[in-house]
Amino acid sequence: MNVISRIGNHVKAPGTILECTFANLPSASAMYGEKVIVTDYNVWFRSNGTTWDAMSPIPLGRSAGRVTTTSNGVAADATLISVTVPAGLMLVNSYIDVENLFRMTNSVGVKSIKVKVGGSTMYSFSGASSQSLNQSYRIRNDNSLSAQVGYVSSATSFNGSTSDVIAAAINTANSFTVEVTAAPAVITEFVTLVHSEIVLYR
Repeated sequence: MNVISRIGNHVKAPGTILECTFANLPSASAMYGEKVIVTDYNVWFRSNGTTWDAMSPIPLGRSAGRVTTTSNGVAADATLISVTVPAGLMLVNSYIDVENLFRMTNSVGVKSIKVKVGGSTMYSFSGASSQSLNQSYRIRNDNSLSAQVGYVSSATSFNGSTSDVIAAAINTANSFTVEVTAAPAVITEFVTLVHSEIVLYR
């Protein structure tokens, strides 16, 4: 097959693959019915004439290896993984899944783990006397590019709660970050991010 690295005139010969970066996607209205590989994520996008539909989940980031933070006695958040979501990638009802697996010092010392969106904390776990934590969190655009909702911060994310959902007001029409942080409170104690995967569903 022929492969072209940029899109100019979208009229193409049979068997040609169109590909470009997300930032260089042309107007969806001019490409109705066309499919394009977005090379940032190696994901097919298809134009519906109004916008570009991702034909599969969009992988934003995955931990390359284990990342550990050890307390020096100051309970400050250390970033274990951070990804940037480019402007316009999220639509009004898009959502992001954050899946993390942690190991930590099993002691009475408190360990704080957070998921932050655009610098705002949406998930926060604070616990002790645990050796590990499997954390799953979903950040949803709430029918708006600038309003998000998520489940109340909890170590047991699938149980009921007497608390309301978490709300945020990040303008996802602009680029923003999603990051996972940890802060063990007791000196020499640690939190290790064993594995992390952050995926966007457009």
